[in-house]
Amino acid sequence: MKKQVRLIALLIVVAAMSACKTNQVTQKSARKPESDKDLIKTTLVTKDVAKAKTIEADIYMGITEVSQKEFETLMGFNPSEFRGENLPVENVTWFDAAMFCNKLSEKEGLEVYYQFNEVQKTDNTITLASVSENKQTKGYRLPSKEEWCYAAAGGSLSQDYKYSGSNNAGEVAWYKDNSEGETQPVGTKKANETGLYDMSGNVYEWTNSGTGNKVIMGGSWAEKEYNVETKSDNYDKPENHSKYTGFRVVRYAEIIAPDASAPEGIEFKKYRNYREVIKEINLPLAGNGFSLLVFNNYNYCSGDLDEQIENFKVNYVDKQMGGNFFLPLDEKCFKTTVGDKEVYRFELFRKRDSQIERFGYIVPYEGGAVWVFMNFGNSPKIEDRLAAKTTIDKVLDYVVETMKF
Repeated sequence: MKKQVRLIALLIVVAAMSACKTNQVTQKSARKPESDKDLIKTTLVTKDVAKAKTIEADIYMGITEVSQKEFETLMGFNPSEFRGENLPVENVTWFDAAMFCNKLSEKEGLEVYYQFNEVQKTDNTITLASVSENKQTKGYRLPSKEEWCYAAAGGSLSQDYKYSGSNNAGEVAWYKDNSEGETQPVGTKKANETGLYDMSGNVYEWTNSGTGNKVIMGGSWAEKEYNVETKSDNYDKPENHSKYTGFRVVRYAEIIAPDASAPEGIEFKKYRNYREVIKEINLPLAGNGFSLLVFNNYNYCSGDLDEQIENFKVNYVDKQMGGNFFLPLDEKCFKTTVGDKEVYRFELFRKRDSQIERFGYIVPYEGGAVWVFMNFGNSPKIEDRLAAKTTIDKVLDYVVETMKF
């Protein structure tokens, strides 16, 4: 009789354990994501000039990895091996991730970032395509490695943790020791300093970096602790897909561009280097080796005018720049006024023949400064240089008056 009671008790325990495990699975699958209206939630990651010299501008970044619900809603299929609406989508190629970014841009009325041609698919998965980038849009895209690392480390709020948000991997990451051999719902671990989840572990994340193989970051549910550190990277072919890799989205927070008419005879055009040059201006003088550049400088332009000038001294003056150097500020650089704004004039000399190589102005404003300057190129003619000076003064007046940059 005692044996029978013990056997019944054992069966009850086993049944209870089984029910508990079933309940856990049900909860994971049933957890609902945000409404379709707000499929992707993002947070602003601001560029700190002291800590983020390798990234180009402020960005909005997805708070979590893209979930299966979000992916399937826009793409019409779900390639994931581990199924659940609020699990991260995985088993996607880099091309799939980029196409998702385009569809999200279209949904929100933004110009798409990626241009696809010659697309080849296996079932629904894009396995080959010719892809170019339109860097002049605010459309969604994949982060660069530098942006990803900066955000994962906590951005301007970084506490220099080993993992994204903690020195304890278990607080912030799903990885080999706690994942139970599969992905877990997004956003269920502790967020990092910037409010981003799962940048350590759960799934690797595709980035925009890499000319052949693409960089993937963050480690996955199957990795050991050292592979989910914020600086841990890996590589994969853009056509590959696996249960270890998903992605999250970013987009530029602001693209600075004039929305007023330029001075007569000057045409603004888009320029592809976001880190420095925002706009290039076509000039009639271009045939003589001149170019006029107008751009926002984020690296050394913070604080008031005097602080900006001091930064300029430290980082530019008397430094070799391809054989060129800035003369001491008290001789060739000075403050002046245009309209109601103080501007800072500078000259860059070509050392070998003491010719002015570059001439221009810095127009400071809160949060940065617009630089307006002329590259004189190879033309030694004084009449050409005087004509160029007239043009740059006209553009300077326009910039100061409108501050549309």
